[in-house]
Amino acid sequence: MNWISVFLSLAAFGATGWLLGRFKDRPVAGAVWGVLLGPIGWVIIVLGPKGRTPCPYCGASLTLRQSRCGACGASMTWVRGKPLGPRRTE
Repeated sequence: MNWISVFLSLAAFGATGWLLGRFKDRPVAGAVWGVLLGPIGWVIIVLGPKGRTPCPYCGASLTLRQSRCGACGASMTWVRGKPLGPRRTE
């Protein structure tokens, strides 16, 4: 097996992971998992959490692990991929 076929395989795995990750709002993670683990990485991305979740106060879209809502200013504490409420700082 030559280096060109290895490179093309890794590029195809990464591109497929990137495409799958776009549907979960996590394209970079999809590409990384795709390159590192191939089809197993694709399964991890498809079954993993979405990259965005609604704010428990105002419903605005939050990125995963965002510490403060940009719309209402509520401070977030994350447990198992979901923001906890109500904890508001004025």
